[in-house]
Amino acid sequence: MSLEAQTAEADAIHNRYRAQFAGRSRVTRDLAALDKLIAEAQALLARIPTDAEALRQTLGEWIALYTAERANIAAILGGGPDTLAAWTAAEWALLSFYRYNRDFAGQNRASRDLGLLQQTIAEQEAWVATARGKAGLEEQVARMQEHLSMYKKELGLIPETRAALEPAERAKLQATLANHQFALFRLHFAEKPRHSRRPALLSRIIGQLQALHTEMIATRDQGVRTDSHLQNITKVAERIRHHADERAAIERARMARTTREVVGAIGDDANQLFGAFRTEFAGQSRQTRDIQRLAELCERMQEVARAMADLQRERPDEMNRKNLTVVLDQLRVWEREFEAVRNLKRAEAAPAPAAPSAN
Repeated sequence: MSLEAQTAEADAIHNRYRAQFAGRSRVTRDLAALDKLIAEAQALLARIPTDAEALRQTLGEWIALYTAERANIAAILGGGPDTLAAWTAAEWALLSFYRYNRDFAGQNRASRDLGLLQQTIAEQEAWVATARGKAGLEEQVARMQEHLSMYKKELGLIPETRAALEPAERAKLQATLANHQFALFRLHFAEKPRHSRRPALLSRIIGQLQALHTEMIATRDQGVRTDSHLQNITKVAERIRHHADERAAIERARMARTTREVVGAIGDDANQLFGAFRTEFAGQSRQTRDIQRLAELCERMQEVARAMADLQRERPDEMNRKNLTVVLDQLRVWEREFEAVRNLKRAEAAPAPAAPSAN
């Protein structure tokens, strides 16, 4: 075999490693697949001529990388249920941090979704409790606790920002916040099979609309009695009733379906999102991508992952477990891609540096 062919074989092995292991959840990796990859790399190294020093060195470094990663994965998988749960919690926390950066960092504080932030905090507290004290996770837990403190601080600042507004401005903001909840319903529930929907998400939407309804009435009593504000109060009350009825219908639909049917419906949702990402983003120029569309795909996939996780707790199913592994792997890729696209667009939008002074 020529040196060129051996180089191509080494590249193919490393591409498989990157696709199956690099940046992926160690909790869900297949050691047998990694063992096969290491064996192929070692066999190739034995065939490479001793004078092909550059290729031998590169392949040797890759084998060392694969071997070290195997040890890390084996330590987690062999650590027992508590260790697996702790690492899983740390990986969920990382995905939640990506979501926080996408939905809160650098955004207008007054317009942020308090319900999502409250959910983020509750999830993070549970993940910290699961991971705390486990060997090998000290750095991750410290980071998780730091993020939790940031989330809680933001939870206090958002209401303060809103309270500082004049009643008329607050009424406009309340309309915006209500429209955001309406948009969430359209994104996650409208024209979708009821038995694949996540009741907890709809409960969160209803809770935010109920809180907004109370705040809108308070704003009305402070003197904002425009037709638009009064109509918004009525509209929010109608949506609360509608969504409560829809939540009950979703729960009935899920109870009427077998676990396999629910698993299949949520999996179909994930497959549709996979197809949209491949068509609209994979292999495309980041400069030309629609960042709002990418944010929408990330948000929908975050909820698909939670729907699968909720179902797994309620009705454990092997197919659902495997589907969740695939979804979480892809979600990490998508959220990192969102950050890359956003950073690129921010850099392009930044003003050019001033020309040096001639003096």
